[in-house]
Amino acid sequence: MNPSGSLKLTFDDTFTTFSASPSGNGTTWKTTLPHGLRTIAGTGEREYYSDASVGTDPFSDSNGVLSITAAPGSNPLGLPYTSGVITTENSFAQLYGYFQITAELPSGQGMWPAFWLLPADLQGTQEIEAMESFGTHAGQDAVAVHAPSTGVEDVASQTSNLSNHYNTYGVYWTPTTISFYFDGRQVAVAPTPADMNTPMFMLANLAVAPNVASNTEAPATLKIADISAYAYDPSVPGPTAPLHVNVPATATGTQGGVIALAGAAIADSNSYAAKTISVTISDKSLGMLWIAPTAGVTITQSDSWEVKFSGSLASVNAALATLSYKNEPIPSGSAPTSDTITIAASDAAGDMDSQRITVALTQAASPSFIALGAAPERVVASGNDVFELTKGAIADPHTNNGIGEQIVDFHAAAASVSGSDFIAFHGFAPGAQLVFDHDAKAHGVVDASMQYYRVVDGHGGSPLIFVQMANGSSAHLTAADYGFYPS
Repeated sequence: MNPSGSLKLTFDDTFTTFSASPSGNGTTWKTTLPHGLRTIAGTGEREYYSDASVGTDPFSDSNGVLSITAAPGSNPLGLPYTSGVITTENSFAQLYGYFQITAELPSGQGMWPAFWLLPADLQGTQEIEAMESFGTHAGQDAVAVHAPSTGVEDVASQTSNLSNHYNTYGVYWTPTTISFYFDGRQVAVAPTPADMNTPMFMLANLAVAPNVASNTEAPATLKIADISAYAYDPSVPGPTAPLHVNVPATATGTQGGVIALAGAAIADSNSYAAKTISVTISDKSLGMLWIAPTAGVTITQSDSWEVKFSGSLASVNAALATLSYKNEPIPSGSAPTSDTITIAASDAAGDMDSQRITVALTQAASPSFIALGAAPERVVASGNDVFELTKGAIADPHTNNGIGEQIVDFHAAAASVSGSDFIAFHGFAPGAQLVFDHDAKAHGVVDASMQYYRVVDGHGGSPLIFVQMANGSSAHLTAADYGFYPS
């Protein structure tokens, strides 16, 4: 399907001339971002979006091609590169329809061209990425949908080298689906988020990413032959989104408590036994997430603020059924009363969807925060304690006459009804794991409730840490009992 073949043309620029200004008033294109910004600081980008009015002019048009060049150079913000952006913020916006660009992309690590849409009223964070490419993957076309209701969902499709010829990238946005096209071929489809229903305008830019390599050839140029838009036609509804993430609208729990997030599942009408479904579950405010090892599922990250796994439709749904969440306990008065968890999924055909779960948290009794240091301490847990251990400041039995940190009467989450304790590890490398080492002996007899653990993170780990479980339990610590935090 190629929507442009059956829709009414509403915007077209073949760049026989280039009508542009910093404000966009009275011209086709505006050469600054919304609010007059000339870089996006939050992403760490390395470029200043310049034009002739402020110094370096990154734009040139010749023979029906607009060139946007990124090059090292001075600018008012002191960024290492100058480059360009064009937007129709003040000249054209449209609710739904087909939008496309024909362009030749630059290559080289750190070169970051994109063609995207933003809300004309500049309210909210809705965004459609019709094309996004990274110089390290010259044969990869990435697309994405951003919305407050669903978070970010994205997929990348493999193509030929995009930096040595022109290709056409398109997106058909309808009230029900958003479908993406590469040279007229559908490469991805997603349900339209419920809050993506206001007119949007177009942007094309060449950013320079923070990971730009010293050997990346610069100047580098994005060459644009055409940008066009077509009106939405209800008689051309676009494809049905085969993949849906189904989640409960809300979940409830107690601050510091474990919640089983029951009810999340993926439906995919195009699924078959060999098709791989990839799932990312993320929580970037309070919580720790984990899933149980599941047959047929490859887990690449768990026991963290983000969980990633893949497998067949049946196997990933089996894994989702084990999804649990625990927010890091926060002292009374500073803890928010809700949290948000995003579940995003995609399949090998490019179908994608994501949805969010609001977790309502009731106030728990304020936990006691107990920091253990380089000198050995023996602390008795109360069932409402958070023990904080920081890499490099954990007592080492080898230098303290065989005595290290000792936590006694630890109330594990799985075994506790009235309350539980928690261990917060700080400063370890990403991917760190808490590993059971051995049981201790009491009067020469192994006592399975007295356990030694150590952290393994590939960069030195930790000394042994002693934990004695409450009520004589022989159960080991699980991901509900501890978490790793970067600082």
